[in-house]
Amino acid sequence: MADVAANYREIVARIAQAAVSKGRDPRDVKILGAAKAQDIKSIEAAIEAGVLLIGENYVQEASRKRKSLPRSVEWHMIGHLQRNKAKAAVEIFDVIESLDNAELARELDKEGRKRDVRVRALIQINISGEETKSGIAKAKVAELLRTVGRLDHVRIEGLMTVPPLSENCEETRRKL
Repeated sequence: MADVAANYREIVARIAQAAVSKGRDPRDVKILGAAKAQDIKSIEAAIEAGVLLIGENYVQEASRKRKSLPRSVEWHMIGHLQRNKAKAAVEIFDVIESLDNAELARELDKEGRKRDVRVRALIQINISGEETKSGIAKAKVAELLRTVGRLDHVRIEGLMTVPPLSENCEETRRKL
């Protein structure tokens, strides 16, 4: 598991260098370790190396893994979330990064109300328009924000998107 720690240190160093080169404080950048298809020992090694945010694509996988891991990390739902899994997601995750429709927002609000918590969420945007990617279309984001703004138990903390793969970073930035 030494490779996990070494890889993490390398990523932190690269992020710090990039942040400083753009006049940003590297401490403002957060690293989320994706746990999809990772075993408990690998996730533990990442946590020991310093990863504080763990992302999981599936509710069932996160439930199983979270029971075996320290409570010191923050769990993020990073995969597509169906409304029928909202109850379990609110119980398991600290942040839902894949809010992409009003019906899901209302379901998360309902579950947050039951627990008297505000569900922290990111709106997932499909900026590329690719059918294979989840997320709301850019043109519909304002409407979703208005809907969520009327809900008492959902708090939007930002946006989440995965741009199309491109060799040209400037081309990707223009799509954002």
